[in-house]
Amino acid sequence: MMMWRALFSTSIFIFYTIYIGIAQTTAIQPDESPVFGNCNSSKSKKELYDCSISNLTMYLNTALHYPTVARENNIQGRVKVQFAIDSLGKVGDAKLLNDLGGNCGAEALRVITSMPAWKPARHKGKPVTMYMTMPVNFILSDEENTQDYSFNWGLLTNDSLNTLTKEQLKEQAKLPIIIRDASGNVVPLVSLMVEYNFGSRQKEIGSNGTINEEIQAVLQKAKIGSTVKLHIFIARNTRILQIDKVYLIK
Repeated sequence: MMMWRALFSTSIFIFYTIYIGIAQTTAIQPDESPVFGNCNSSKSKKELYDCSISNLTMYLNTALHYPTVARENNIQGRVKVQFAIDSLGKVGDAKLLNDLGGNCGAEALRVITSMPAWKPARHKGKPVTMYMTMPVNFILSDEENTQDYSFNWGLLTNDSLNTLTKEQLKEQAKLPIIIRDASGNVVPLVSLMVEYNFGSRQKEIGSNGTINEEIQAVLQKAKIGSTVKLHIFIARNTRILQIDKVYLIK
């Protein structure tokens, strides 16, 4: 079995900061890097990379939690985890390269070993195992009032009702989400997660901040009585803030 070794890269934030560094540890690279999540509509290598990073961001934003013991004892710093993505895309062989205490290492291991399967790396057309290292920084930060930011999604604003008709949602699905700060400046969206709930059916779709085709398809098929939750992540002062909106479809 062929194996390659590399470091993975992105920046993830929740209510605290999580950084994931990058470096290449081998001169020989697989022809295709591992891909996280559904990126079937992506065509170029850059599109695949962006899609994979966005999906990983969404997963970590929802799955990773700052341990209570670490938060209460102001434990901050970096945890580094090494893991493998095998030729079937399964995550395994995870181990801590260092730990902070306060259950930070255990939490990082839990989230990584719980990841759903990736699309594996490929070399000369064949799937191969690839090792990755993910350094995660746990940094506590002061809370910021997200009410200082204005929300616009078509006709929807901060003051809009939290109910929409199916027809209104179909129109909204074609429009971008815009966040502005107190001075009226547009704030870039780091990522967006849309959660659709209808009875026992639940679906979550992530993007890099845009209403992509997959999100549009789900919104345009929303049923009466369903709920649509928007989890919007914006970058401010080296931190990421989360803005949530919930709409009932009537």
